[in-house]
Amino acid sequence: MNGLYQENAYIKEFDAKIIDITKRGDMFCVILDKTYFYPTSGGQPNDLGFIDDAKVLDVQIENNQILHYIDKELPFNSDVHCAIDWERRFDHMQNHSGEHIVSGLIHEHFGYNNVGFHMGEFIQVDFDGVLTKEDINKIESLANEVIQKNIPIRILYPTKEEENNLEYRSKKEIEDKLRIVQIEDVDCCACCGTHVKTTGEIGIIKIISASKHKEGTRLEMLAGMRCFNYLRNIFDENHEISVLLSAPLDDTFAYVNKLKEDISKKNEEKKYFSELYLSNKNYSILEEGIVFEIENNIDKNILKKYANKLIGEENIHTVVIINKTMCNFEYIIMSKSVNLKEAIKEINLKLNGKGGGNEELVQGSFNSEIDDIQKVIVDILKSNQYLLK
Repeated sequence: MNGLYQENAYIKEFDAKIIDITKRGDMFCVILDKTYFYPTSGGQPNDLGFIDDAKVLDVQIENNQILHYIDKELPFNSDVHCAIDWERRFDHMQNHSGEHIVSGLIHEHFGYNNVGFHMGEFIQVDFDGVLTKEDINKIESLANEVIQKNIPIRILYPTKEEENNLEYRSKKEIEDKLRIVQIEDVDCCACCGTHVKTTGEIGIIKIISASKHKEGTRLEMLAGMRCFNYLRNIFDENHEISVLLSAPLDDTFAYVNKLKEDISKKNEEKKYFSELYLSNKNYSILEEGIVFEIENNIDKNILKKYANKLIGEENIHTVVIINKTMCNFEYIIMSKSVNLKEAIKEINLKLNGKGGGNEELVQGSFNSEIDDIQKVIVDILKSNQYLLK
């Protein structure tokens, strides 16, 4: 494998020769006599860029060869100029180096091992132990202190003798020559990835989320410019919220919580008056044994309770309640005589509806005019074709 990215991750452009090229589907697979393109491996995504005027779409390792997948054919045995997408490469360097700091600190302070690593939209790291919120805050603070100290990040290739006396983290057995990424007093880890030269180049580390994973903890984190851009977006969103609420930027949670409490109180008041309104309402029987009621944006549970009350009357065998909302007409239908589970299939079909239930109760919504809803439902209920046996 002729990957030089491990020797110098800062090379942005280089010249090489195409020593093999084959067509693979819609792409062409190129092998160069030397390369600084990083292939997908160890949880880190591949580099992108150009080989001459051909776009590099993917880079992979296969049979110990680094394969560059490009979008157009280039001449075999030709000399080519290669350019790496530096913004993507440096982003990966910042985030991978940031992950080493976090993993090293967690291992040092809690003894937990990094058992999973993936660089996607967020940097996902799995640990074999439980971390509390306080633990995570502590690690995050320590990680950013490491950045401020601007500690060198060294790449070491220890001899077998040195290897025996070296304590380092590793998720798997190393068969090839051991490559160590060392951050003094912070981390020492076997790694094939690309890294920055000093911790100061990482800029910032932020742990975004933590969740239980198997018997341990899964963290999502960001570092570098990707982290800065994410936090700037969060700040901008919070600023918009603060303007809407006329709240200080650093106190939006309290204002939102108060707004939530006010809404909850108003909803409780609305429920109270809705129940009061329904308890004093005079219903009318539309057809023999059928009550058809049209209400306006009332809580479903209150309407179901009201329907239960009506269906308990001796002279009522079916109750239909249509609830007008901003988007459609919601329905609750109860019956002691009609098999609603079967009847609602025909009703939904004719009224562009969706929903269902059992023989005695169905719920859902219609996307039709109210006059059509009433006519179709009453006609089907009166037809006697869905009577309970």
